[in-house]
Amino acid sequence: MTRKDITTLDIIRNILIAEVFIDGGHIDEKRVNIYNQKFEMPTDDNLFITLSTDGQKVKSNPQANTEVSTETETLDQYIETIKVLMQEPVTISLLSRNEDALKAIPDVIAAMASTYAQQVQEKCSIKIARLPAEPVKNLSSVEATARLFRFDITFNVDTWYKIQKNVDYYDTFLAKLAVAQGTKVEYRGINSTVEDGEVDPDEL
Repeated sequence: MTRKDITTLDIIRNILIAEVFIDGGHIDEKRVNIYNQKFEMPTDDNLFITLSTDGQKVKSNPQANTEVSTETETLDQYIETIKVLMQEPVTISLLSRNEDALKAIPDVIAAMASTYAQQVQEKCSIKIARLPAEPVKNLSSVEATARLFRFDITFNVDTWYKIQKNVDYYDTFLAKLAVAQGTKVEYRGINSTVEDGEVDPDEL
């Protein structure tokens, strides 16, 4: 796929915003964020979600060249296509100072298998595992006088990336390179072979 302006974390974030409900309504998009070093926990008690990924694994990286005929060029044009299949573990962290984080665990797991999530996966060329990659981690801690609830849920996400670009096809270069082969001298790059003695050294 050729989506350079949106990451896998962005896709998962959009699914959570659409599918996770708090107090009868969608969770506020401002409360679902991609983790960064400047992240600050909100001061209220309600649910807050952060997304992160680590340890991406490349599963395949095939390459193919395709010849394309053009009307304006006399030489053939070749398109290099590289398809990269990666497995990206995405960790969804649920945080709150009340019990919202605990209550949201089944909602988040269900969101990844929802009809909307399936439609997004097809559109964006990703595949979210239906079950978490590992047990839900309870990382709750005592912060000052309050208890901070935190639960991490990790899903493996297979993501397909398709990269295409024009490449030079070396047989179209008129390179004046001659190599002696017995009694013959072969020009490499212009698909021609001449007899030994017919090559002017000054033209090489």
